[in-house]
Amino acid sequence: AAVSLLSLFTPKLKMAAALRSSALRAPTRASRPARSAVRVAAAAGRPTWLPNLNPPAHLKGEMAGDFGFDPLGLGADPARLKWFAEAEKTNGRWAIMAVVGILGT
Repeated sequence: AAVSLLSLFTPKLKMAAALRSSALRAPTRASRPARSAVRVAAAAGRPTWLPNLNPPAHLKGEMAGDFGFDPLGLGADPARLKWFAEAEKTNGRWAIMAVVGILGT
C-alpha cells in the first residue's frame, strides 16, 4: 500500500487554500464598528449583580467583573478604583501562591 507524496500534502494544501479565502479573513477596518460604540452597547445591556438594578454612574462596565456592585461608593474616585483593582489582583496572586505552598508541602 504505497502512499503517494501528493496524497500526504493534499489536506494541508486544502487547509491553506481555505485560510486564504475571504470567508476566514478578519473584517476590514471599514466593516468593523468603532470601539467606543461596542463599549457603550456592552455597557447599556450588561448584567448586574441584582436583576433590574441600575448600577452606579461611576461603574461604566469597562472593567472585568464589573457587575455594578458598589453599595458604599468606594470606587467613585477613578484613582482609588484603579488602586482597588490592582490591590485585588495582588491579593489574588498571594492567594494562588498560598494554595501552591499548601499543596506542595
